[in-house]
Amino acid sequence: MKKFDLDIILFTHGPKAYAPKRLIEEAKNKNINLRVIKYNDINIVYTTGEFELKLKGEEMPVPHGIFLRGLGEDSVYNPIRTAIIVWSKLKGSKLLNEKSFSKWPSLDKTTQYINLALAGIPVVESFSFTSIEELKKWSVDAYPYIAKDIIGSSGIGVFKISEDSDLLKLFKTFNSNFKIKTLLFQRLLPKAEDLRVIVLNGKIVGAMKRIALPGNFLSNYSQGGKVESYKIGEDLEANSIALETSKLFKLDYCGIDLMKNEEGKWVVLEVNRACQFEGFEESTGINVASKIVDYLAN
Repeated sequence: MKKFDLDIILFTHGPKAYAPKRLIEEAKNKNINLRVIKYNDINIVYTTGEFELKLKGEEMPVPHGIFLRGLGEDSVYNPIRTAIIVWSKLKGSKLLNEKSFSKWPSLDKTTQYINLALAGIPVVESFSFTSIEELKKWSVDAYPYIAKDIIGSSGIGVFKISEDSDLLKLFKTFNSNFKIKTLLFQRLLPKAEDLRVIVLNGKIVGAMKRIALPGNFLSNYSQGGKVESYKIGEDLEANSIALETSKLFKLDYCGIDLMKNEEGKWVVLEVNRACQFEGFEESTGINVASKIVDYLAN
């Protein structure tokens, strides 16, 4: 039988954030040995016929389970992500979302929408442009709409474009054809609320509704949005779309954001491979940290 040095390693940039603290707390309650390791403390060693991860120059302990948190979908993190994935396979560790990371090292919003569209899973009508001129021509009849950074999260890098002056402000930051390629443009949907559905091991953990504050178009909890529990078990449409999406992207754990379109049908907004769960635990009373710890330790 494979011997491990500990139960779980949580790799992260921010060990003092809500999610790491909750995972540590739940692991302690269950007498599960969880260690937090910062990405900055990892060294990668390549020699002929050998590859190793080091922890501050010393041997990296081998865990039963691994959670990669906080890397985001920026391709700049692909080398460290790939190194941990390969190392985990060599050591026989269980890495959360390993199949998804292996197939899509970066699952940015453009990649998500291409795969969702081809799979026939409903999405918000969206557009990508390769030049400022093409965006300007489309914008004439498109206001209002949303512009999103394809690797943004937590409501960061999301802009509401209602008129020419908003577009000019956008161009102050995204001022080249290269930078325009990093944005996804979407029709503005009428309701300033959406669902965050958490899926773990092919099953719905639960869902919360996120509602934007008056005057704000962002419903994210991290942006001040109101959150409340949602009975997704009574919503077969939302339930089905969330499970289909998680299966499509080969995800063990994820947060899937849904919103209703003009016809009142659920569509996918975004998929999050290491979703935050502070607002989710607060609004639903579901102990997400405990479920993740159990999954990785067993």
